[in-house]
Amino acid sequence: MEKQTDNFNKFLFENSPGLDLHIIDRPAKKQDTKEILINAGEHLLGQKGVAGFSLREVALFAGLNSNNIVQYHFGNKKGLITAILNNRAERMMAFRKRLAEEMLSSSLTVRGALLLLWLPRMSFKDSEGCHPFCRFLLQLCVHPNVKDYPLMRYYDEAVVGHQSNLEQTDQYILQALDCLRAHYSHLSETTFEQRLAVLNLAHLTSVVSSDTARKIKATDIEYYDMDFMVDFAVGTLSGL
Repeated sequence: MEKQTDNFNKFLFENSPGLDLHIIDRPAKKQDTKEILINAGEHLLGQKGVAGFSLREVALFAGLNSNNIVQYHFGNKKGLITAILNNRAERMMAFRKRLAEEMLSSSLTVRGALLLLWLPRMSFKDSEGCHPFCRFLLQLCVHPNVKDYPLMRYYDEAVVGHQSNLEQTDQYILQALDCLRAHYSHLSETTFEQRLAVLNLAHLTSVVSSDTARKIKATDIEYYDMDFMVDFAVGTLSGL
């Protein structure tokens, strides 16, 4: 099968919403305060985990000299995390729609379904080409209280079978899930959900590991190899 990594990277480059982290030692662009705090909170949680940062640190990292500005806008840490998820979900929905329009000129394939689930969360890149939202989600997904957050909208946790959450997502996620479920009908519902949940975490982990390797110059590979992850997922889902 022909590899398509270059096409994926081109699509990501042309459609990704740029993230401008307003850091203390860099002049600020004209940007909404909430957006600045959301970007800063995403970065800090991704680096330090849910319990590893304070709201005061978020304000300082954002270059905003106010002790209570995060509380003013979001209330508490859970409010900030929920705001980050909602902000990214809205932007991913628009990205996923553009991606689906390119894909759905023909019938949706298994590979296409996996890309609909995973490419949107990779669309957020920082100035170094890394994926802060993937790092943020990975930290959140392994947190003991992950169920406090409605992650089904982002399809990044083992809640595929919780039907009460499905109305919070968008039609293209549901279409991708329906495609995968129909193709792997030999799997029980429980096995399908478990494998897909593990693959979701594997994708996040592999993206974060790839980013880290490039930052510390441990690899010369410029781009994340999405083809490898999709091949791995197809093999995992195909087994009995």
